[in-house]
Amino acid sequence: LVESYLKSGGALLASGTELGWDLQARGGGQRFLNEVLGVGYGGDDAGSRSVRSAPGGPFASLGTLRLHDGSAGYDAASPDLLQARTGSQALLAYETGAAPLAGVGRPGQSAVFSFPLESVSDPAQRQALARETLNFLRPQGIGPSAPSGGSTTSSSTAGGSTASGSSATPTPTSTTGS
Repeated sequence: LVESYLKSGGALLASGTELGWDLQARGGGQRFLNEVLGVGYGGDDAGSRSVRSAPGGPFASLGTLRLHDGSAGYDAASPDLLQARTGSQALLAYETGAAPLAGVGRPGQSAVFSFPLESVSDPAQRQALARETLNFLRPQGIGPSAPSGGSTTSSSTAGGSTASGSSATPTPTSTTGS
């Protein structure tokens, strides 16, 4: 179902500490993770609670994002190490010696983070990450509204309803988990 959605032009944000481990290491969805989302599983537990834009990545304006340690929010313990597969690019990296990837994506299609979005401790940084992710997934804008701030109108007719200025493009979907 999700694969069909993405193939029809949909966009997906998936975030959680064990996405790679669940889909690849446990063997339940390796093809989906690798081929559909363009993500490889590089191992378990990045050993860091700090994330930054990957070098040369599209999220350069974000700076360093700190993840909750469990004392005041969701504990993003044991986040996976990700790898970019063919057709994907590095979005975010952990602040550790080897800078393993914390985010991988395909422009206009998918963004996968190895930590829950809600685990970013600073609300302003969390909002900035969400905004940049939506820009990455839908640089032309989101939803059925007309381009350039135009309006969408609909009217009823005897035979049903008619909409003008609408789009059949699916809107981005977000899933989070641990």
